Amino acid sequence: MYISEWRFSVQICSSLTLYRELKCTFDRADYLQVLENRNIRNVIAKLRLLSHNCSLRLGDIDREDEYHVISICPFYNNIRNTHILRYFGTRPSMFKFVQLLNETSKHVLVQLSLGFQTERRTP
Repeated sequence: MYISEWRFSVQICSSLTLYRELKCTFDRADYLQVLENRNIRNVIAKLRLLSHNCSLRLGDIDREDEYHVISICPFYNNIRNTHILRYFGTRPSMFKFVQLLNETSKHVLVQLSLGFQTERRTP
């Protein structure tokens, strides 16, 4: 009964659009097992849930979203090339973005976390 309610809640909540793409089943996400560092785990969790305190969510930048910043925006090319595997930046797509956020490699997740934190601090 609870799982049915969870599925329904996720489907009707407009702010969980990305989360719907990331989570199809009611189970513990792999990144929670892979990342021991609480700060890195929190960055990834907030990114997946779109609940970070970055300007994207605060309305400071109209056309930026997580996909745009992490995958496309030329302003962040240097940071992207430093922190994110080339595969995810070559011919970026929403499919690759979801793959990146569902990644189980500790190295990839740590780099994503560091890159996202760096991207948001850059003026």
